[in-house]
Amino acid sequence: MVLELNKSNLNKFDRLIAEEMAKMKIGGLSYAIIKDGKVAHTQGFGARDLDKNLPADENTIYRIASITKSFICTAIMRLVEEGRLKVTDPVKNYLPLEIGTEDKPITIKHLMNHTSGIPELAEDTFWYYLAREGVKIPPNTKLIPMSSENDFFRLINGAGEFYHELDQYFHYNNYGYTMLGMIITKVAGKDYREFIKEKIFQPLKMESTSFYPEDFKDNNNLAQGYHVNPADRGGNTRKIGQWENRWERMAPGGIYSCVKDMVAYVLMHINGGTYRDVKIISKESSQEMQRNSLLPGTMAEKVVSNYSVYKSVGYGYGFRTDSNFYGHIVVGHSGGSLGYGSNLLFIPTLNIGIVAMANYMTPIIIEVTSSILALLAGTPEENIHILTEKNHFKKLNGIYEGFNEALDRIKITGESSVLVIHNVDKHEFALPPTVLYPFDEKTLKPMEFYTRMPGGAKFIVFFEEIDGTLWFNYERFRFRKIGKI
Repeated sequence: MVLELNKSNLNKFDRLIAEEMAKMKIGGLSYAIIKDGKVAHTQGFGARDLDKNLPADENTIYRIASITKSFICTAIMRLVEEGRLKVTDPVKNYLPLEIGTEDKPITIKHLMNHTSGIPELAEDTFWYYLAREGVKIPPNTKLIPMSSENDFFRLINGAGEFYHELDQYFHYNNYGYTMLGMIITKVAGKDYREFIKEKIFQPLKMESTSFYPEDFKDNNNLAQGYHVNPADRGGNTRKIGQWENRWERMAPGGIYSCVKDMVAYVLMHINGGTYRDVKIISKESSQEMQRNSLLPGTMAEKVVSNYSVYKSVGYGYGFRTDSNFYGHIVVGHSGGSLGYGSNLLFIPTLNIGIVAMANYMTPIIIEVTSSILALLAGTPEENIHILTEKNHFKKLNGIYEGFNEALDRIKITGESSVLVIHNVDKHEFALPPTVLYPFDEKTLKPMEFYTRMPGGAKFIVFFEEIDGTLWFNYERFRFRKIGKI
């Protein structure tokens, strides 16, 4: 049963977001909840521009990063319906791709679901831009030129020994989507960005959506992107330029939009390709995009399915799917680029969804939006893994002391999935920093953890709560929690 969106529940959602924003130093965030075929709630938090202290709202424009991939796939499916290509067509039919074989060619579908065998090579090309933004990069990083399609295919065709077998592996690949953009351009007879504008943005009346940030030069609602320096570099928040608007990065993640516009796009896919009597693609095409396309029994299927503790995650065309999201099928995609973070999720059978965007790249936006959607779907808060686990781990964090206070004082930290033990006082017999994993990964409030011993065996440690006091047991040692961090 879908949760009632009364004032109390909406305030709970807003508090979840505000708390995480403060913790992660996120400048601004906007989000929208979709229910019953319409916008049910929108809210802005913080500032789209910290220097000017301008507020974020439903019309604030952010880079949506990899959510762009579903737009690329929607455009591909539109061309399929027009009979101008097939997802099984070899990429070589359209582009000078030299890898792959005649009997097993890399197809358009392989690029759409990241099973082409091509690993991510894009990272090597933008270290220069990271360095320009003041991000510390490895000292021997390659600075590969990427100013033309010739540069692009020189890189792709020249990295043959790194390629994997077709269909068998999931290598999330931005350059695969660069090639999809090129294919759309060639088949449509116009730049893929113009094709998407004409076939998707304009029919859906997404008037604040574009691949070009310069389109918003007269719109002061474009969010300034930020990055938080690591603690050893001051931990301060600083501006990030529009550095990722390079030609090869735009198809994988170049769209700018606002949550108000994105609601129309989400509703189009919830409704099977149509929004307010405007058909973008057929119901069959939209559903194909939302359906897991990874072959069963492959390493690709094994890797992606384990993104959930229930081994239920898959990948369609530009969308991730989860067949067991608290008993429902959820579809969506996240996006992250330096200065921006986003997430889009929807449950078609319940006609609900959520879109969120921030001017800081952080996985927290995924955790919070997933939790809100689970609550909206009627999941009790105590059953939501992220919320319950986070609160439980926070409780386990702290300073613990053994019988011999001088030697036996440790600090335990960690918010989700793992804990880490640190010795507070450094001495010759101090424990090295040790990572602890829940012994039962499906338990919402684990008290038993393990670390690996030489040879691979599990070394079990455990917590106890006795009369309101937490105790931690590590082989021969027993520690009592004496304070917070």
